[in-house]
Amino acid sequence: MEIHKNYDVSVKITHPRHIGVIQKENTSNVEKSFVEALLNAVDNVNKAENKAKELGELAIVSPEEVNVHDIMIAEEEARLSLLFVKTVVEKGISAWRELLNLR
Repeated sequence: MEIHKNYDVSVKITHPRHIGVIQKENTSNVEKSFVEALLNAVDNVNKAENKAKELGELAIVSPEEVNVHDIMIAEEEARLSLLFVKTVVEKGISAWRELLNLR
């Protein structure tokens, strides 16, 4: 059995985490996207609360134009979106505290 020498086999690197690739990760994009996502979530909560408030005020001024179900749905959407953002923020704070406790 003969072992062949002088055969160069090159491996194609298809993923940035493969061995041999030195690539600096850009964390600023991750930070910006997280901040943007959090700000968008807060903005959506604000819009949902404003919509529920406007529907409630419209129901007082002209009750014939607004369906009670629409008001309840808008209020529940606002409540759930606020609860979701609150939970995300609390989990983020909890994760930060866990990281600080690792020391």
